[in-house]
Amino acid sequence: MASLTKNLFSGLFGILYLIFGVTETLAGLVPGIADLTTPFMIPADIIGGLVLCVVGAVYLAALQRFTAGSGNGSAYLYVAMALSVIFGIVALLSLAAQGTDIILFGNEPWSPVALLVPMVYLAILPAAALSRWGRRFIGDLMGDA
Repeated sequence: MASLTKNLFSGLFGILYLIFGVTETLAGLVPGIADLTTPFMIPADIIGGLVLCVVGAVYLAALQRFTAGSGNGSAYLYVAMALSVIFGIVALLSLAAQGTDIILFGNEPWSPVALLVPMVYLAILPAAALSRWGRRFIGDLMGDA
């Protein structure tokens, strides 16, 4: 049986990722919504929104496995956290590339806060949780007792 913490973590981040994913996707599809989401650092990005929805679905699949008492809920949770961290790192690299481009070739002012996307700040807690909970999981994969 999974701990209450992992259940809450899976449910909370599944819902957060889905909310941000649907919002990003809708902002990309419906032009009027993009103006409303920009102050909340939610870009109009269809593909980014779909990626967030997929990660959210994996978190919710973990929650479903936990509540059903299946033994593989932890694997879904660790995969979801790994996806969060991987896409967060990719978004950070994109942020660094945009910043470098603006610094080297552009005259416009650059604010890193304006370029942060949900993939970056949603990956912070999963990275910490993966660091804490992932050691046992990696040890099990490696055959350590």
